[in-house]
Amino acid sequence: MVVKPFGSRVFVELLPVAERKVGMIHLPDNHSEPSRVGVILACGPDVKRVKVGDRVMISYYSGTGVDYLGSGYHYDTHRFIEESELLGSYEA
Repeated sequence: MVVKPFGSRVFVELLPVAERKVGMIHLPDNHSEPSRVGVILACGPDVKRVKVGDRVMISYYSGTGVDYLGSGYHYDTHRFIEESELLGSYEA
């Protein structure tokens, strides 16, 4: 399945969330609302600042999840996000 976002949207695969350590207590990130990190899989025609393959940071609840039977995409790991909702990009 080929995904082609419209306008200034990007299609992002979210990377797994690591656990955080606070003192001697380990807190899995599913109990908080941190920013998330993902890799851009596709860009709409109006996207200017990022490209396919870039790693980006997004807010925990931003974007629209995709859950289409048989597509291999899951709501928790794949999202359409407006370029303006991206917090920033980085190089690993």
